[in-house]
Amino acid sequence: LDGDIYHGQPFIVMELAFMGNLLTYRRQKEMQTGQALTIEEVVNFVLQSAEGLEYAHSKNVFHRDVKPENLLITKKRLQDETQEPHVWVSDFGLAISQYSGSSLRSSQMIAGTAEYMSPESFFRKVGAAGDQYGLGIVAFELFTGGLPFEGSIGEIIKGHEEKRPPSFDEAVGRSGRRSGMNNKLKAAEEVIATALEKNPDRSVDVIKFSNLQVKY
Repeated sequence: LDGDIYHGQPFIVMELAFMGNLLTYRRQKEMQTGQALTIEEVVNFVLQSAEGLEYAHSKNVFHRDVKPENLLITKKRLQDETQEPHVWVSDFGLAISQYSGSSLRSSQMIAGTAEYMSPESFFRKVGAAGDQYGLGIVAFELFTGGLPFEGSIGEIIKGHEEKRPPSFDEAVGRSGRRSGMNNKLKAAEEVIATALEKNPDRSVDVIKFSNLQVKY
């Protein structure tokens, strides 16, 4: 990491996430191999993302726009010299600090991407639980191939506020993924269901997402 000012313009130099974001990574794999991400890959990506968000929350910073496009993928070299995909939580442009109460945009504005926003965020309530809900939507999408709530903006908001997410069986069938994955996916439903509860007092620690790893 580095930074400087060039002709009056400040800049920051950061390591390149050369594998793109989670959305493009998933699509490229599906196009190149004809296969979705494996269960193990999804668990790894979700757990790493949860750990990154937990770190931000420990600093009293809330992201407010958790979605696949904001989860960057690079390679991490392991002790045995092999490499594996590694997740960076990025784009804190809408983030807000609990201490300052400020962000790059007013905290009084509804901010985020509707498909991944928690019910309380539509009422301008900001907190760690909202980020966990967003990550729960990401996990749901990666496991099943589709979003729990789709349609017009109004329909999406109503879904977040009033409707239960479809079961993994329903979502997998709707997305056209092979039904043989259903038994494996059921092991993740309980964890994802907790993250997608309507109550903003839903669990907000990374342990819930760590349970995904335990199940595999």
